[in-house]
Amino acid sequence: MANKNLIIRIGVKGARKTRKALNGVGNSLKGISKVASIAGLGIAGLSVKLAGDFSKSLREISTLMDNVTEKDIKKMSKELRVLSGASGLALDSLSKAKYDIVSAGFANAAESAELLRVSAQLAVGGVSGVDVAADLLTTTMNSYRIAAKGAESVSDKLFKTVKLGKTTIDGMGGSLGRVLGVAGTLGIELDEVLAAFATLTTSMGSSERATTAVMGSIQALLTPTKELDDTELALYNLRVDRFGLVKVN
Repeated sequence: MANKNLIIRIGVKGARKTRKALNGVGNSLKGISKVASIAGLGIAGLSVKLAGDFSKSLREISTLMDNVTEKDIKKMSKELRVLSGASGLALDSLSKAKYDIVSAGFANAAESAELLRVSAQLAVGGVSGVDVAADLLTTTMNSYRIAAKGAESVSDKLFKTVKLGKTTIDGMGGSLGRVLGVAGTLGIELDEVLAAFATLTTSMGSSERATTAVMGSIQALLTPTKELDDTELALYNLRVDRFGLVKVN
């Protein structure tokens, strides 16, 4: 079938070097945090309204998780308050990100706590909202069926994409997300997609334009050739219909 190497297909100078850099040794986000003076803040230190809203958010999150007890809710409350103090991120934004993470299928208490921590780290390092960071992180992981233990590695690749390209976490979250599901299903490596995207943003100056170019190249990878037999052609048509892609004659 078609060559799945997106970088070769897209033919962007420097993309191979960028791909190699994505796998560089070390975590670019390690140690990034804002140590706020409210690290030990408790519910008693919050306004009555904020405490009530926070408590409501915790209850909403717990409805998506199995066998949650009052003890578990108190533990979750402490988790979010400590993370808020360490990162400088607001409790309401962390609560929303936590809800989104659990909604994305990471409902286990330990897994959701790890993804929230990594999302907060990515948000601080990438100067974005933690809800945007969490959405981009979980979308990427689900697209490539990556378990929670791989969150740190995926987050590092996303942050390096920002550093190597001309984009932001917000820009990636608003455009690249729709490409990842297709690319992951087709077996196109995450590093290939991110390297192509980062390189294209430097020349195009727009995350949206880079996304369109990457998606166009993925469509081209699916273009049938004269050598395809009936079975391969049927598979091609199935992929086109499934992902709503435009056939290239």
